[in-house]
Amino acid sequence: MIELEPKLKTIAQALIMAQAQLIAENSESRREAEYLLSHVLNWSITKIISYPEYLLTEAEMLNFTDSLERRKQGQPLAYIKKNKFFWNVELEVSPAVLIPRPETELLVETILNLKKTNLNILDLGTGSGAIAISLAVNQPNWQLIATDKSAQALEVAKRNAKKYKLSNIEFYQGSWYKALENIDNLKNFDLIVSNPPYISADSHYLLEGDVRFEPISALVAADKGLADLAHIILNAKKYLRESGALFVEHGYDQAQAVQSLFVQAGFINIKTLKDLQGHDRVTFGNCTSELKRRFAKSHLLLM
Repeated sequence: MIELEPKLKTIAQALIMAQAQLIAENSESRREAEYLLSHVLNWSITKIISYPEYLLTEAEMLNFTDSLERRKQGQPLAYIKKNKFFWNVELEVSPAVLIPRPETELLVETILNLKKTNLNILDLGTGSGAIAISLAVNQPNWQLIATDKSAQALEVAKRNAKKYKLSNIEFYQGSWYKALENIDNLKNFDLIVSNPPYISADSHYLLEGDVRFEPISALVAADKGLADLAHIILNAKKYLRESGALFVEHGYDQAQAVQSLFVQAGFINIKTLKDLQGHDRVTFGNCTSELKRRFAKSHLLLM
């Protein structure tokens, strides 16, 4: 545990103390200390920097040192602060959901750039609601359905939607498309979007950084990380309208395999986009009338 001096500290002294503690963990010590203190005081970083002489109360010091201890143990800043900025929204996060990442903003940006007036969108595996809420906030005329198999994750997403007073998102629980089975008069979607689990169970990435504390079910998929992507891609045709599109996020080394799944499913105009790090990150393709006809025929044969 962090040892404290009995006397209270000013902001300047508390930050020096925190910086010394976090350096031992090779952290971005000053920046992280400021973020944690801003959370404890509910102040902006600018205000913290502007009032270094402010004397913290005993309760504030205890909360601050508790936050420091959690960070020293490796817990993600977002879980300690219980929020994360994504695109242009601030989202509640908890250990029930993945922490939204900048890579996923590529998916949001690409869809918003479509500049369509009215779209009916399905977000599969919504987690904190990062994708769906970002789209709904920026395009209030779009209608969205967001699903997740985790009831806890959906509660987080619903609170985030309530924060922004969104009336254009509906939430349903269930694994992928199963969540849609009890929706009356379900219409086919213009777009389906998803950031599913795509990490292989034997990946060293699972032993590093924030992911050690995130829900494993939202990270890992079978078949070298491709199982959930395959399920989403191969079944999308049932739920997309003609000329509708599917967008999925995937691992930096999975583009070729994901494109092959799109081809196998009968999509056209298949493209992969790179994130800001230059890694393949988002693949999309269009549904066709022929694809819809083939699905309808195969579905009748199975009945």
